[in-house]
Amino acid sequence: MPCGDRLAWLSLATPSQRPELARVDFNDADAALPADMPLAHLAGDLTGERWLTDDTPRDVTIAGWQVRATTHLAMASRFFAEDADESVADIAYRAYHDLATIQNQTGLAYPQRIWHVLSDVVGGNGEAQRYRRFCRGRAEALAAFETTAAAAWQSLPPATLVGGARPGLWIQALLGDTPVIPIENPRQTSAWAYPRRYSENAPAFARAGIITAGHTRFLMISGTAAIVGHESCHPGDVLAQFDEALCNVRAVMAAAAPEIGAHELDDLVCLKLYVRHPEDAQRLLGHARRRLPEMPMAALAATVCRSELLVELEAHLRVAD
Repeated sequence: MPCGDRLAWLSLATPSQRPELARVDFNDADAALPADMPLAHLAGDLTGERWLTDDTPRDVTIAGWQVRATTHLAMASRFFAEDADESVADIAYRAYHDLATIQNQTGLAYPQRIWHVLSDVVGGNGEAQRYRRFCRGRAEALAAFETTAAAAWQSLPPATLVGGARPGLWIQALLGDTPVIPIENPRQTSAWAYPRRYSENAPAFARAGIITAGHTRFLMISGTAAIVGHESCHPGDVLAQFDEALCNVRAVMAAAAPEIGAHELDDLVCLKLYVRHPEDAQRLLGHARRRLPEMPMAALAATVCRSELLVELEAHLRVAD
């Protein structure tokens, strides 16, 4: 039997006496805490989330990041404000270089799950687009890692990257002492294998990942949109895009079944909807509630990294305790 933390996810509104590894509000104010996801909450009963442990976390600052760590897990958060003297690629490079430092200093070598919010994410054209410049900086940082850090990143973690209104780049990373088991989606081209027409530097993440935290495992599902193969689907139809994205969530869960057993959508602990047009939020939530009536949900104001995509989904599944 493995030892260590029992990781748990709870809605921010749910009381618990267990220690918090992270407390994440959805808050795009300039005065938001480093751990707060800088996106406006549009609708839904989920106003934030808590990650709980059995251990007593310690708070440290490493390379300017707020880090809350136990023996087996750490959550690291930082907001990088825009700087006229530093490009998006440079910020991404610095952020991922910092992550290697955090992994080394905490002794938690393996990335488990990463979240990003980048302002004006689809601004610019061609390889000058901000999302593509971010991908370039991240790729250059990963290529520059020394041997130990590079080995820990060979199993890519699940990730989300969306656009927000607050100028800058926010990153939050869950790190652990065991490798993540990456899961790909048979309905989609793996992000790291996208054709070069999307970016000279492919995104570096898995469609999902199984993480182990002591007695607990989670299936962490990356930000998932209405993409089949590598093509966007249902332009202009936000409800059809939601349905297609939910099909992708289900497909990832099915792909993970050999490792975690069969699960249904109702087994997810939450669903986040990243919504391009705020006026779509209530309609999307109503549509989602008809599919998943008891699921904690949040609709957040966010830009998906392709201009034709109107909504992106994110979910977690707690596997065992």
